Amino acid sequence: MRKYKIIFKKKNHYVKDFFTIFFSIIFILLSIEIFLIIDDHHKKFKNSYQTKINDVKYEINFDKKRLTDNNNKIFVYGDSFIQGDFCAFDKQTLPDEIQKINDEYTVINVGVDGKSSPNYIDLLTNEIVPKKDDKVVLFLYDNDIFISKEMCKLSVIQNKKLGTYKPKICDDIINNKVKDKSKNTFVKYINSKVRTLKTVAVIKEGLINISYFQNFFFRIEYNKLWNNYESEENKYITDTIIYIKNFVENNEAEFYLTYFPNTAYISKDNPEAKMWINYFKFLKIKHNISSLNSYKYLIENSSKKNMTRSLSDDHPNCEVYKILAPFYNKALE
Repeated sequence: MRKYKIIFKKKNHYVKDFFTIFFSIIFILLSIEIFLIIDDHHKKFKNSYQTKINDVKYEINFDKKRLTDNNNKIFVYGDSFIQGDFCAFDKQTLPDEIQKINDEYTVINVGVDGKSSPNYIDLLTNEIVPKKDDKVVLFLYDNDIFISKEMCKLSVIQNKKLGTYKPKICDDIINNKVKDKSKNTFVKYINSKVRTLKTVAVIKEGLINISYFQNFFFRIEYNKLWNNYESEENKYITDTIIYIKNFVENNEAEFYLTYFPNTAYISKDNPEAKMWINYFKFLKIKHNISSLNSYKYLIENSSKKNMTRSLSDDHPNCEVYKILAPFYNKALE
């Protein structure tokens, strides 16, 4: 009997140790998450321009009245890196910073969170149409090449209406015969469920810089697609760029193509920089499309190698926008 009591006490001890360690880990992770939430806090900006095209809702950071003033316009298109919600409240987004040093044009921020080239086509051709002597600047970002279900639905509509390219994989994605590439493995599916946790974001940023773990990241997979010119993703993004350029120029406006550089690692050794150089070289040789590359300018003028807005968010901080504004203002002269 005594023997069983000793065994029971030992098991109790192990259980107690297990729960002590378990709840300690939970407490530490919660503490880190709370710290990262505070670190990532910013003043919320209410999107003043809202619209809906082809069942897709858009919230954009500009006053609609700015479209009707007497100045010619500079329309700056891009995703959340251009929208810059975290800097919009204090008017410190890239379009805001360009406007501060440009009295000749009205600069319009057409940054839309989580959107890409087919969304820009819808906005350009339906809502925010450039006129003679306007300028349109299209900012790409590395995840623009990813084809989502929403993009596939728009590609079908635009293919019928405008004659743009429809990726072959889109019918299967729309009909749920295949999953989009962000969720087509178990690891990617789990990532899609926990990616909003800021602790997870920090861990991922650390792991992606270790070569062993890089192949597990979808980001690395779609970065390779920018230089795989025969992939459906590359054919699609290239075709949409060509369409946007032709549409803008047919409206007697000027078209400029560029990309928003990675500000988590500002260095000439950043592999993404070479990726963009190769893609833009391909566009110039194959389709005679010129581009702007601000990365060298950013390297020369940045105060440090990491200029993201917080530990858990790789969007640029407001200082980056201020640094880049003179480069683009001069390029658009």
